[in-house]
Amino acid sequence: MGRRREALSWPEYRGPSGRGGHTFAKGRKSVEPRTAFRAGIKPPVRTSQQSRSRPDWSPDGASIRDKSSVLARQLSAWQEKLGLAEHDAWQKLTYGLNQEIPAIRSDRLDALEALAAWLLGQSWPTTFPRVRTAFVRHAYALRALLSALRNYTEAHGSARRLERLYQRLERWDPPEYQRLLRETQLRQQVIWYLVTELSRSVNLIIQAVREEVDPGFRIVEGFVLSMEPGIMNMYLVREQYENWDWDDPPPFPSLEQIRSAIEAKAAESGDQIPDIDVRALAPSDACDQRLPGQRVIPASFARVSRPGMSRRSGNRRPVAS
Repeated sequence: MGRRREALSWPEYRGPSGRGGHTFAKGRKSVEPRTAFRAGIKPPVRTSQQSRSRPDWSPDGASIRDKSSVLARQLSAWQEKLGLAEHDAWQKLTYGLNQEIPAIRSDRLDALEALAAWLLGQSWPTTFPRVRTAFVRHAYALRALLSALRNYTEAHGSARRLERLYQRLERWDPPEYQRLLRETQLRQQVIWYLVTELSRSVNLIIQAVREEVDPGFRIVEGFVLSMEPGIMNMYLVREQYENWDWDDPPPFPSLEQIRSAIEAKAAESGDQIPDIDVRALAPSDACDQRLPGQRVIPASFARVSRPGMSRRSGNRRPVAS
């Protein structure tokens, strides 16, 4: 009597085996595909509905998994280079830069320079467009901050701090003193604004990864917290973009546009630069550095939600191609 061939029903399918193949059950035994075919057992054919229920069975599923694995390594390296793995490192960095006289340790500045170079050499998977957009903005914010620190600070021991231009006066000259004092205050506000933007960009990356790749990314550590900029910056804040639109990502303003926005805001408060709330600052929307996919520039993106903060709708105007 010939050997009876057994057919497998779908629930008996065991999925991937430990050796990278697929295991099919035959009674209490488990056999590999080649053995199964020799025994006359055919693997179950998945219906279209079953295929849709398992994304990893899609033709490009393996490619997506590979890209996720690559991105995971990039994210791990990014967090290490940014110092997010260290306890309170980001809060300490923003505390120093958001003081009345912004300051940063030389080794920390070197680390940010290395991070900027690393970001410049990275290629972000197009499979995750939000992650790519977030990292591009992060790179813009970091390069702008480094440019300001290179041009506005001076060496002070093992650190660099904002250069107080008014201390250069060799003889008393009230008009010149006021001019240099105002320029120093303007540079201070530029640094504060760029630190705020850098913190927002870090949290934007976390948000993008959670939306596109891993909902549990930094679920324990959470978003990064920063010290609020100001003369008495004693409060922790979570900097994030208000009403961010992934389809219309705003461009990043240049240093000149940030300076112009600060001076315009100062004019509204009696020309007093120290009275400006840089966290509510909205630099000019006529920016040249457009992010991928940019079509319309909203003027009111560079804000955060905060109790008592007024919101302006801003004008939206198309960018010239």
